[in-house]
Amino acid sequence: MTSMRSTRAGMPAMRMLALALALATLPGMARTPQANPLPVPAHGVVGVADAQLSPDFWIARAQAPDAPLMTRAAIDARNARLLREDTSMHDLAALPATLASKQVAGWITGLASPPTRALWDEAGNPVAKAVLDAIVANRALDAIPASQPTRFGMAVQRAALRAFPTALRVFNSNDDADIDRFQESALFPGDPVVGEEGTGQLRQADQRHVAELVARHASMGLGRTVGRTQVLDWIDRGAHAADSDRYWTLDPIDGTKGFLRAEQYAVALALIEKGQVVLGVLGCPNLPRCHGAGVLMTAVNGRGSRMMPLDAGDCDGRMIAVSEAAEASSARFCESVESGHSDQSQSARIARVLGITQAPVRMDSQCKYAAVARGDAEIYLRMPTRADYQEKIWDHAAGMLVVKEAGGRVTDITGKPLDFSRGRTLAANSGVVATNGRIHDAVVAAIAQTSEAQAPA
Repeated sequence: MTSMRSTRAGMPAMRMLALALALATLPGMARTPQANPLPVPAHGVVGVADAQLSPDFWIARAQAPDAPLMTRAAIDARNARLLREDTSMHDLAALPATLASKQVAGWITGLASPPTRALWDEAGNPVAKAVLDAIVANRALDAIPASQPTRFGMAVQRAALRAFPTALRVFNSNDDADIDRFQESALFPGDPVVGEEGTGQLRQADQRHVAELVARHASMGLGRTVGRTQVLDWIDRGAHAADSDRYWTLDPIDGTKGFLRAEQYAVALALIEKGQVVLGVLGCPNLPRCHGAGVLMTAVNGRGSRMMPLDAGDCDGRMIAVSEAAEASSARFCESVESGHSDQSQSARIARVLGITQAPVRMDSQCKYAAVARGDAEIYLRMPTRADYQEKIWDHAAGMLVVKEAGGRVTDITGKPLDFSRGRTLAANSGVVATNGRIHDAVVAAIAQTSEAQAPA
């Protein structure tokens, strides 16, 4: 028993080290100067070829380029929602012919309110209060006329959207230069993140050496030295309670043991709004593709699922769809490698009830969702191993949407939709079933049949 307790106690630390290793090896994380930097083309967008600036390039790659993506009514509803939820957006046709100074000043103040906390510049130096005061004064609110005709402008070339009339870049800390706080084009910078990783064990004195290893590997990936405390604080940014209307949920290494075995693992990211998953991304570095391995799958609610190579590769991005298999007996199913994650014995009984003779494909992580979404399998079963276990949202949100938007169906083992409105877990659900949709009801019925047979008399 002592050995088992030691193994379990070491798992969080192992996940942290695996996370640091993954960050250190991802090409996109390296910040050291490249020996042969990419040339900057005339159009100014590095990595984009001239042909990609032509509409014909993208039209030729669309499966149905003439199919409407949204109806007129859907567009009007989307615009109405945008105007309702984002006070910085305005219906130009509804603006009055004349604007009062109070209204204009209110708009400016709403987007460029005076800083209330200390800020640092690109060199890591604190920005003096006098400098910030001068920047705020440059808004020149007192120079706005009492009233003036409404005028419109249009940006005709790439431009930075700045909150204040200054080129000074400022940041919330002296060692985090990721988001310029005066740059208004950052995507959702205030959204909280809900993640699995926590540092409770790593902050214990007897785990300091492991925390130092995590910091060392993070430094290698970032190309600059970062301290142990700082890295632990970064990891704890995912400790949000999942109780807001909008947040991201992230599992940076879904399938830790698969990652350590150099087998299947995934980076899973999803955006949840009012309990609904609206965007999902799965990065599967070892999942096979047309030539080689490594795919990225994306899904937007109501817009379908798409797969593309993780690198430049030799495969174009394309829409994906689940298998059209209509007979459960011919289905291929996948489940977790670890028996502690899913009741594999019950999965075998379900397969027998359905008449499935093929052996299950066992793989780690949300790559199982990816397999169903692109038609490699028709069933993914995650059967509860104990009655009180609650699935975690980061283990399912991205994969669920990828399957759903590819035409499949995802529920719990009783057929109930997954409920992402209960915080960090799927507290209202038991287990998970993902299928191509056509055989979903048969699978759920088989689960019920085997569960009844196993129930105590």
